[in-house]
Amino acid sequence: MIILEMQKSVSIIVPIYRGQKYIEGLVRQIEEGVMEIPGYYVELLFVNDDPDIRIDVEPESDIMDIQVINTERNRGVHGARVRGLSYCKGEFVLFLDQDDTIHKSFLAKQLALIGGADAIVCNVLHDGHMYYDVDCPLEHVFTKECMLFEQCMILSPGQVLIRKTSISDIWKENIMRVAGADDWLLWICMLCEGKVFKANNEVLFEHKLHYNNASTDSIKMAESENEVVGIVGRCGLLKGQELEKLANAARNVQRKRLKDNEKCKRLFRVLSDWMTVREHGQSICDYLKARKLYRIAIYGYGHLGRHLLAELQNSGMEVSYIIDRNARYINTDIMLKTPDDDMEKVDAFIIAVLKGENTIVVEQKILDKVETKILWLTDMISEMVSLM
Repeated sequence: MIILEMQKSVSIIVPIYRGQKYIEGLVRQIEEGVMEIPGYYVELLFVNDDPDIRIDVEPESDIMDIQVINTERNRGVHGARVRGLSYCKGEFVLFLDQDDTIHKSFLAKQLALIGGADAIVCNVLHDGHMYYDVDCPLEHVFTKECMLFEQCMILSPGQVLIRKTSISDIWKENIMRVAGADDWLLWICMLCEGKVFKANNEVLFEHKLHYNNASTDSIKMAESENEVVGIVGRCGLLKGQELEKLANAARNVQRKRLKDNEKCKRLFRVLSDWMTVREHGQSICDYLKARKLYRIAIYGYGHLGRHLLAELQNSGMEVSYIIDRNARYINTDIMLKTPDDDMEKVDAFIIAVLKGENTIVVEQKILDKVETKILWLTDMISEMVSLM
């Protein structure tokens, strides 16, 4: 496929590290998006960052160019992205990870809204929930104050379409030693150079949570963030008090991540106990039937809520509806409501979130709407384990 003069163009760069299994699915996913932008030249560049395993067969597509770039040494994700940039022809660039999921309208809607901006950031589905909302407005996350002195709130470069000429030379020339925060470095460079970001509040990207190796990742992320601070100082992007504020922001994020890891550990313990219950031939359905509770509503549709729905449906229980603040972004056959909607009477509400400081608030929200029995999934599982 030949790029015509003045033809609008997009390059999608995907570092691959022992992720050949993702290639075919990613190609099909992106092809759906390309079909919505007729007239655009689109190229998909896979940068194989594993020199021990060459990828010699390039996927085929009738509607976009696909190229596999094999590297002679492992460069890390930052180096692989920069390597891809040296090959790409597009006016706009999208950096994806090998297991990312984008909406089929991502390209069309981001391109339609970017205008004269240097980059456009879309909203994200994160753990089944819309990430940016009234409490965390998307327009705030790419301000200099937030990005430099609070924390990087752009979850993934996969939610950002970037004008290629706006990508900082400092970012391209200072390949990071430790992977993890190279995207934060890119946003800092662009903001310090006066580049303009734009918000698209539509959810067009899904951010996947990975709970494995949380403590190891935390150490690596801290090293990577500290490396960002060093590069920013060495290149003179920030100095004096501003550089110290950036270093403080990195330290604050690292402390918050340790707290979040504790939440991940709590979730893991709940799921582990739940598996133990199942291994002993018991189920949430048995617990409910023993108490003559047959019509159920679920509050919360994150990890626990999704597992709960699957178990109840497989056991033939009636799930009347699900309550979640991001109901309009959830895809399921069950009726969805937000906490502000009216709630019909059921035998019991099961709250499928981890208990926290807002425990009483959550219960009262339900009781203000409907008189019903309230059960916490975590309490149910703990009780079942204790009786074994």
